Amino acid sequence: MPPSTRVGSKLEFVSVSHPDEVKNPHNKRKIHQHVMKDIGLSRRKSTARRKSRTKPDISKNLAFHKTHSACILSQPDNYRHDAISQSSMQLLEPGADWTLYSRTDAKARMMEAFLLRPKSSICDKVREMCFAIGLVDQATLNLALAETALYSNEYTGDMHSGREDSTALKHYNLSLRFTSQKIQTSNSVPSDEILITVIGLANYDMSIGKVERYSTHLAGLETLVRGRGGVERLRSSYLLLSLIWSDVIGSLSLDRPPRFAAPSHLWIQPEPPTVIDVLAKTLNALRDLSPVLSDLRSVLLSLTRVAKASQHREESTFRYCETILHSSYFLLLVPRHIPSEGPEGHTSGISLIHQAVRLAALRFLVTAAEHSHHTLGAIHYRKPQLSHLLANYEISWHGLEELQVWVLIIATVTEGTHDRSWMTEMIAITIEQLGLNWVEVKVTLRQLAWVDSFEGQFRRLEEAMNNAEMKANNFIRALALLSAGASAYKQLTPQRVADDIKAEDLDKTLKALYNIALDNSNNRAFGLPGYKASLDFVLARLGGGNHFDITVQPFEHLFSQTRKIVLTGPDGEHVDAVSLQYNHATPLPGGVAAPLALVPIDDVRGSGCFEDQWKGIDIKGKIALIKRGKCQFANKLKLAKDNGASAAIVFNDNPSQTAGSGSLGVENFGKLAPVGVVTYDKGNSWAERLKGGQNLEVNLTIDVLTEKRETWQIIADTKAGDPKSVVMLGAHLDSIQEGPGINDNGSGVAALLSIAESVKKYKNFKNKLRFAFWGAEESGMIGSTYYVSNLSKDESSKIRFYYNYDMIASPQPYYIVYADSDAHKAGARYLYEFLTEKGYPAEYTPFGASSDYVGFLELGIPSSGIFTGAGAPQDACYHTPCDDIKNINREAFLVNAKAAGYAAASLALSVDEVPMHENSTVNPLSKRGVTRNMVRWANVIRGVEKMHSCGNGGLICGIFNFE
Repeated sequence: MPPSTRVGSKLEFVSVSHPDEVKNPHNKRKIHQHVMKDIGLSRRKSTARRKSRTKPDISKNLAFHKTHSACILSQPDNYRHDAISQSSMQLLEPGADWTLYSRTDAKARMMEAFLLRPKSSICDKVREMCFAIGLVDQATLNLALAETALYSNEYTGDMHSGREDSTALKHYNLSLRFTSQKIQTSNSVPSDEILITVIGLANYDMSIGKVERYSTHLAGLETLVRGRGGVERLRSSYLLLSLIWSDVIGSLSLDRPPRFAAPSHLWIQPEPPTVIDVLAKTLNALRDLSPVLSDLRSVLLSLTRVAKASQHREESTFRYCETILHSSYFLLLVPRHIPSEGPEGHTSGISLIHQAVRLAALRFLVTAAEHSHHTLGAIHYRKPQLSHLLANYEISWHGLEELQVWVLIIATVTEGTHDRSWMTEMIAITIEQLGLNWVEVKVTLRQLAWVDSFEGQFRRLEEAMNNAEMKANNFIRALALLSAGASAYKQLTPQRVADDIKAEDLDKTLKALYNIALDNSNNRAFGLPGYKASLDFVLARLGGGNHFDITVQPFEHLFSQTRKIVLTGPDGEHVDAVSLQYNHATPLPGGVAAPLALVPIDDVRGSGCFEDQWKGIDIKGKIALIKRGKCQFANKLKLAKDNGASAAIVFNDNPSQTAGSGSLGVENFGKLAPVGVVTYDKGNSWAERLKGGQNLEVNLTIDVLTEKRETWQIIADTKAGDPKSVVMLGAHLDSIQEGPGINDNGSGVAALLSIAESVKKYKNFKNKLRFAFWGAEESGMIGSTYYVSNLSKDESSKIRFYYNYDMIASPQPYYIVYADSDAHKAGARYLYEFLTEKGYPAEYTPFGASSDYVGFLELGIPSSGIFTGAGAPQDACYHTPCDDIKNINREAFLVNAKAAGYAAASLALSVDEVPMHENSTVNPLSKRGVTRNMVRWANVIRGVEKMHSCGNGGLICGIFNFE
């Protein structure tokens, strides 16, 4: 668009937003004449005198009232009072009958009269700007803002270059000064006039690409809105819509979260009954889904609202803008995530819902830009990559194809013919990728009640899907393949599954899990939001019920979180200390202040591991100093408590060891001394001083939250395969509370998702594959134990083999393949052979007792798995915050994931060499032992619920006994 040649306003030479600076009466009179002429109320030569209207006359002519008041109130304060005194402004004062203007028909007539009124230079532009941001009946726009909007809109064609017209910049600065002076001199809360001026300044900066200035104004708006008591206290719906609009436009353009939460009273127009019907029926159709899908229900309902709003294209483009952007804003708030590429390889997670609405929002931006030169148009011209993003939109949906089909069909059905051919093609391509056909999709959609409101549009979609010629005949080829039946699918082979697993796909999954952790206090732990987001991510990647029968299994367990641990050393210094899960609180608020008592160091048997090692120590009422190693923390801490210690400090047993994180075990809750873990150097230096006869007193304060919480885990069975012969693969999904858990155990989760993605292509395997994403493993293998304890004898006998993948990408890896017997090696050999044939030093190693295979071993189910090592040197970041995206050996990760896929496919084809369940097991506790664990943990939870609190949030400080 060429630069504008429009002559500037006659008011350019003066500060129109602060006219008191003009002291000369002659200048004042001349300016007043120019104002009256520009707004169409001049009494000079070109305008006939008219008799002043009386108040009754004005009240009968709402159109004139609206036009007159909107134009007059867009002028500076000093030039309003003359015209106001003879106008209808009394109707806008307190006590006015606002119901006259809330009726849709009256408002439509007033808006029509306003827009069709004979044009004049400034008032014409005020009309455009007011209508564009919904301020037709909100008379708070000062002339400086109108002029700023005028020039920013006139020069839309140059916006992408970031150029600023000198006159526009002048008015921008005047508006800025006006706002600054008003804020500085006003002792009251910020007025609507100030807020709308700052919004206009922000929009102008966004339109010319001044992102930093835009962000500065938005930050200022946050302060101003707080001064008004928050968005809930802003009663003007149009001011709110303008604020939300500006904020969401910036959010969509800059890929950042919105700053302002849309208030509950923003929606002021009643919805047609058909919308209520659609929402109710959609909700009923989704009601039986698991609680973990509640966010997805909100998403679908909100997409329904967006879709319905987009039907009303006969309303103005910008009224549509207000509706769709408010709905988009709501969707942006739902915490779902997908992998995201960004600077330096990763960024914070991009909201899945941001992606879900981006298709509609970006297409709307393009449409609006074709018909407007307002702020939306400026953003479009400044960001030509939006069209490129539309053309490559499918990239954003990797692993989320079913949700993509849903969004595309909603958009196609409800938005008329716009982009129909492109969207229809995308639907067909995506359906092919999912291995579906249009008939299946259509049946599913009709069950969700869309036909009730969109029958005509739905039929047109059916016609387009049946008749359109797809790129490279993708859709036709897909139908041909599907009609040929199962024989059209490729033959599953172990090597094909191994080849399907790609390094880039594994890496994307790790990045997604890492981004989820970054967005949730750097963890994905049981009982915390990061785990819930991880669960949703896995559900989205599995893709719903087309390829897998998915069960989201809920269970409850005792949640424990250390909210604060403070250790003050003997010299008054702060000492870094780490807590452990299911730690015990000290008395609050003062903690435990007591002398240190050294438990004799025994590097052979372990310090403080046996009762005889505590004999002869004056420990009662003191804080025990114990060296780590040789036995579990809980053993040392139980003996410390039993011998009268008020607390304990455990120091690491070598200088290179990290404090890490661990669990004391829910079964030990209430039986152990409170503990803090410190470095070897600190603990050893205190030990030497104690040996030298010094008296060292320390203070330990621990604040712990402990309560019962519900969590979930995912069990996904392939559609193909014999349900009486199941090969199971498991990986725990949770991390520790102190870190993102990328090797432990994002690596196992990523491997399982890649294997699941591969087997979607095949339907000819004999044995069913079952994928388990366990919950609360870091709390003591709770999820897998719950699962096996609830299996009937018949159900457990159907599980022919179990593979466990927990930490398969340690930086300096071992290549451990678990196997204790020939039964285990019947499945383990596929892992071992794949690794050794590739030149990796795999070795058979007996099982331990610290991962999710334990419950399966106790049931006698043959099992195996891969493990690459924990702790230094294999994984120095084990159970620490540095277990992040960098803590991965990608070579080991890829080959172990391929080995897991190879083994799963091998047993999917045949389990003939796998013996039936063993009658005696490595851990001969049987299912009764597993059940006893669950009962004991349930008793612990009940005990916690009966305890009195001794601090914030129901902290557990007392000593109590369990049955």
